[in-house]
Amino acid sequence: MKEIAEENSLEQVHESAKRETYFDCLRIMATFAVMIIHIASQYWYAVEVETYEWKVFSFYDSIVRWAVPVFVMISGALFLRKDQKIERIFKKNILRIATAFIFWSAVYALINLITGRSGLKNALREFVEGPSHLWFLFMIVGLYILVPLLRKIVVSMDMTKYFVLLALVFTFILPYMVTLISLYSEKLASIAGKVLNSVCFSFTLRYVSYFVFGYFFSQINIERKKRRLIYLLGAIGLIVTSFAQVIFPISDKGAVNTFHENMTLNVMLVSVALFTFAKYNLNLPNISQKSRKMIRKLSEYSFGAYLVHAMVITQLNHMLGFNTLSFDQIISVPVIGVVVFVISFAISGILHQIPVLKKYIV
Repeated sequence: MKEIAEENSLEQVHESAKRETYFDCLRIMATFAVMIIHIASQYWYAVEVETYEWKVFSFYDSIVRWAVPVFVMISGALFLRKDQKIERIFKKNILRIATAFIFWSAVYALINLITGRSGLKNALREFVEGPSHLWFLFMIVGLYILVPLLRKIVVSMDMTKYFVLLALVFTFILPYMVTLISLYSEKLASIAGKVLNSVCFSFTLRYVSYFVFGYFFSQINIERKKRRLIYLLGAIGLIVTSFAQVIFPISDKGAVNTFHENMTLNVMLVSVALFTFAKYNLNLPNISQKSRKMIRKLSEYSFGAYLVHAMVITQLNHMLGFNTLSFDQIISVPVIGVVVFVISFAISGILHQIPVLKKYIV
């Protein structure tokens, strides 16, 4: 996410402030959405299925599942617009991700060791593995490595469209069909899954699809009627994501989690719809330069806020007993979300005032 912000600033000579603004808005929104996901899931597994608390947590979790896909789409939109030298990607972008991971993984492990939540052996393991939310850094590094190759594809719009088509079919539609079949016949779904896996197709799978989607949807002009269709499909996707947990709360195959995965068709539809909406509605051409500067600054702080927010959630709970079970969940999730957002961005802002930390850590 830091790399996204930096790439955004590098593109200022090529892109208008109007266009950059919607990337910044999306980045800030996605950072808050990730915080809501982690806040809603704080006690999701601790409460009984189908209880009031569980349903509220599930609702909040479902309406922000677009967070990570949108992050990846922003990154793809920015990194694939021009040729990237392999040396620069490794020396600047990947190195920066690596230093951030090492630093924050050490901080989280040290805090657990000092507070007694982990012994020395577990703390060392936690340092190597990193806290759970830093999985994003490993994933984004994998995408950065592919940038020079993907760039050769997206220079041709025909090849880009072909890539997007393959991604739609093999990453989202066919696996989704298998999931739907599994709700009615595990045996039939098993056969369908084996047939799909036998194709051994992996080129457009996982987050590389969102990476190219980001570039594709940022470059093409979408007519108003087609945008309305995208928004309609996004609304349907959001409804499916929200109600799947209620309709299928208990399943041997974990149907609830399946419908909430980032690579599901319903989550993809929501992510693309939100990205498209932002492109055409969040450019904010009429805002003042002061407001635009503030948005950019928050966008710049988003990576640090993402890195530190899990710690803020944990410490609010352990030190103050301030968590989603403290009061009514309909209120507690968004209220804690705002508190975590403010504290996390404040910490990131402070760290940005220290040159070496700004350059390598946040």
